[in-house]
Amino acid sequence: MIPLPFTCQHEHYATGAQDDHGNAAPDWAEPVPVDCFWWSGSSSEPFAAPTGSDQVSVDVTLVVDSAVAVDQRDRFTVNGRAFEVVGLPKEWDHGPFDFTPNRQVIELKRTG
Repeated sequence: MIPLPFTCQHEHYATGAQDDHGNAAPDWAEPVPVDCFWWSGSSSEPFAAPTGSDQVSVDVTLVVDSAVAVDQRDRFTVNGRAFEVVGLPKEWDHGPFDFTPNRQVIELKRTG
């Protein structure tokens, strides 16, 4: 079992919100505590995308329980800093070797 010794705040993207003119607007649910651990990239190489593809830099990699529903529009507060999810969570609970870590990896971009 991979431990989750820390806590972060998860804000799930909420659909159906409207602005003052009745147009669809982004909104997030109230933050809820989630057990986790994380690490920051430490490479000294400059960020550069390979030719012919798109690449997004990631500021923090977060690991949470697989039961946590995470959307690519969600936000997290990790160690007092605000982040947005980059892409879809990565999970390896359905591999061919009966290894189920019960964890998912979420890549985050700093927003505040």
